[in-house]
Amino acid sequence: MILDIFSRYVVGWMLTHRESEHLAERLIRETVMKQGIVREQLTIHSDRGPSMRSQTVAQLLATLGITKSHNIDPKQVYATGMSNGGMMCYRLAAELSDRIAAVAPVAGTMAIEKPIPSGPFR
Repeated sequence: MILDIFSRYVVGWMLTHRESEHLAERLIRETVMKQGIVREQLTIHSDRGPSMRSQTVAQLLATLGITKSHNIDPKQVYATGMSNGGMMCYRLAAELSDRIAAVAPVAGTMAIEKPIPSGPFR
C-alpha cells in the first residue's frame, strides 16, 4: 500500500500472497504513472524490508527520480522481548545504553555478570 501521508489518501495498493522486489517495483511504477508523479517530486518513506532494500526497487526509484527514506529516528529506538528476547533487551540496555531509548523485557533473565552501561542513560 502506498499512502499519501498528508492527505491520508491511499494512492496505490496491491494484494498478493507474498512479498517480492518485483511486485514492489510494479506497485511503485504503476502508482507513479497513475498519479502523474514527475521527477524529484516524491519521497518514499518505507520499512527496511527486503523488497524495499532490493536493487530492483533502488534502480526504479533512481530512474524515476524518487527520494528514498527509511524514516528512523535514532533517538527513539526501543527493544522488547520475551524469554531469550528479554535477555537480549537487558544486554542491549547494558551494551548500547547510549543508542537505545528504552527497553521493556516481558520475561527473561538478566544474564549479564556486570551490567555496566556503555554510555549515559537518556
